[in-house]
Amino acid sequence: HMILNNFIPGWRNLLRNKFFSSINIFGLSLGMSAGVIIYLMVQFDYSHDRFHTGSDRIYRVVSNLDFAGTPWRTGGVPGALLAPLSNEIKGIELTTPLIKYNADIIISGDHSESKTFKDPRDITIVSPSYFEMFNYKWIAGDRASLEKPYSVVLTEERAGKYFKDLDPSTVIGKTIQYTGDSILATVTGIVHSLPQNSELIFQEFISYASFSKTVLRKRQGLDSWPTTNSNCQVLLKISESASKAQIEKDINILRSKNIDSTHLKGNFGLQALTDIHFDGVYGNFKSRTANRSISNALMLVALFLILLGCVNFINLSTANAPTRAKEIGIRKTLGSLRSQLTVQFITETFLIVSIAMMISVLTMPLFLKLFKDFIPEEINLSSLLQPHVIIFFIVLVVLVTLLGGVYPAVILSGFNPVTVLKGSAIKGSPSTVWMRKGLTLFQLITAQVFILGTLMVLKQVNFLIHKDPGFNKDAVLNVETPLNPFTGVVPDQTANVFKEKLKSIPGIDLVSRGGITPSSSSWSSRVLTYYRDQAKIDVNAQIRSGDSLYLNLYQIPLLAGRSPRYINDSIQEFVINETMAAQLGVNDYSKLIGTSFGSNHHQTITGVSKDFNMKSLHEAIEPMVFTEDPNNSFVFHLRIKKQIDHKQYPKILDQIKTYYQELFPKSDFYYSFLDEEMNKFYATEAHIAKLIRWCMGLAIFICCLGLLGMVLHTVQTRVKEVGVRKVLGAGIPNIIQLLMKDFVLIVFLSIIISAPIVYLLANKWLNKFAYRTEISWWIFPLGGLILLVITSLTLSFNIIRAARANPTESLRSE
Repeated sequence: HMILNNFIPGWRNLLRNKFFSSINIFGLSLGMSAGVIIYLMVQFDYSHDRFHTGSDRIYRVVSNLDFAGTPWRTGGVPGALLAPLSNEIKGIELTTPLIKYNADIIISGDHSESKTFKDPRDITIVSPSYFEMFNYKWIAGDRASLEKPYSVVLTEERAGKYFKDLDPSTVIGKTIQYTGDSILATVTGIVHSLPQNSELIFQEFISYASFSKTVLRKRQGLDSWPTTNSNCQVLLKISESASKAQIEKDINILRSKNIDSTHLKGNFGLQALTDIHFDGVYGNFKSRTANRSISNALMLVALFLILLGCVNFINLSTANAPTRAKEIGIRKTLGSLRSQLTVQFITETFLIVSIAMMISVLTMPLFLKLFKDFIPEEINLSSLLQPHVIIFFIVLVVLVTLLGGVYPAVILSGFNPVTVLKGSAIKGSPSTVWMRKGLTLFQLITAQVFILGTLMVLKQVNFLIHKDPGFNKDAVLNVETPLNPFTGVVPDQTANVFKEKLKSIPGIDLVSRGGITPSSSSWSSRVLTYYRDQAKIDVNAQIRSGDSLYLNLYQIPLLAGRSPRYINDSIQEFVINETMAAQLGVNDYSKLIGTSFGSNHHQTITGVSKDFNMKSLHEAIEPMVFTEDPNNSFVFHLRIKKQIDHKQYPKILDQIKTYYQELFPKSDFYYSFLDEEMNKFYATEAHIAKLIRWCMGLAIFICCLGLLGMVLHTVQTRVKEVGVRKVLGAGIPNIIQLLMKDFVLIVFLSIIISAPIVYLLANKWLNKFAYRTEISWWIFPLGGLILLVITSLTLSFNIIRAARANPTESLRSE
């Protein structure tokens, strides 16, 4: 009954002050929507793989290697590490290999013809302990079946894909043929896939015994210590009493026994299972890598957007105090206690916050659509029904009610009934007025930080995309063929035939046959030894290879010498870049021409090229050698003529595709434009730019709502003053100046305070790039101007209306 007594007046109040209530509800619901979406994203990323029993004791063994001063970090380890891990080191409870495996698959039907599946992803080789380490639910079979060679366990999705209409129990015993090593494996188990918040996305598990006990052992390099393959990984679980540091030490002792460290410097480390999802260094299994610093920044953003909504609420409630004063006076005279009034006001706040939350839930589909680029695809509307999300909603409502409601409730319930009912106008106490100004300042600073941050991020993204990489990337098209050393198909005459056919296509200017593009996400490197004045210099160089037209096609200038020519497989000619020449300690490039690497003089330097960026601009330029290597030339680089219009590209592509399918009928045709591929290097930055733009929009919008409420209140409380001034001869410009003065001052103050904050944050972020834009001085006045224009537009309409009002109206009641 008492609760109802509080709700009914609260509801009436809401309806009486429709404008103020809707500003409050709208501001809060925007902040809360952002808060909920960010919570969903951050919770999803941080919960990865925490549901396995003892997940805090599961690690991946990673390799930190050093090639002549160039570090290489990989999640792969030598295949030979597996056996001694489980036998020789104390404190390890379980170990399993996790070897990524690729092959085309043939499923032979009982009566019908067989079906082929082209390289289905997510196949891995594991031992039975994998299923002991991780919480999979079995539908049929059990993990013991994986002890046998040539057995395979499938997830129910994969079983459904291969054996469409069969019941899981009838899939057991079926055979799968892996064409890569011509393995015939029998399905011995079916499991449910893991939940979506896991990095273990594998769908098909071949028994390790199939390899470790057969001739395939050698082919997979399972006995080799020096070879590290990023596809061969090892996971282990340590016992509760064991220490991670001790086990790491023991694994490295094992390494030094088996690997000559002068030949291969480096060490093994242990990486927590729960860190794999956030790892861009050692690599992970999903295509999307979460980023801790972005997640933490997002949590701060959510907090600020919710606070902005609360600040609006506090400002408008305390500003609205004079209109509530009489009601409070009468209720106190009739015997209401201050505590009862406080509860009444907090109930009103709760009502507003609950409506805001309902609106926020209803607009969720819209927000999920707007932010779909940043939200992991696993998050959708059904995610809102998870118990932890519902708890988050409840906690958010309670928190926002307390944050927004307690201060106004204390202020309002403290009015003195005698003063109020005498008819004296309630002027907010100086402390309340200062509190309001302070909160408005906080809102404006937040908005300004977002505006400046957006300008800064956009400037850097623009710089990354438009910086000259040192070669011409425009109108270059790359076509990869299956003639590469990885498929074991050695380039033959077909390559030359394809090249000639490409050259015949009208619209194509140049065709070069070579390895990867100048700037590429894949890499290939080798250590070369150079002798200068008896000094031995080891340099780890990136390798680029191509025919005589490669440098010409990419317009990479030679500073000295000539292009390399192919002589034979044992004798090579190299063009090196400026960075490499600097590492060799030679400034006069003409002195390098004709000198050679190694002691056998089979690798001669024929030229020095200008430096160009071989990776993204996050990284500095490394030493590079360019050589002609027909055995490794499986990519065709095409430059389209300048005068060709983009509308004609599809026609050219169709022509290329026709020739490709003629010559490589078994392979899928795949092409890429180099400038688009290079823009992918900066996908994260482009995402950040888009996200911060949205946050800026939300912050400014919530701010404007607050300012609108504040200016309405200012105008209301100063109606009589404006009337008197106009009667005494003040003009409209004087009145506008009077009412705007305070607001403009607060805006200027916010611009001054936010500048150093943004400068420090931007500097910290830009330092992650080897090549970065400058923090230009003009960004700060520009950001200030944007904020000034937005706030002036928000304020001016109401202030001009007040200044033009007829004084007889406002002074009539006196």
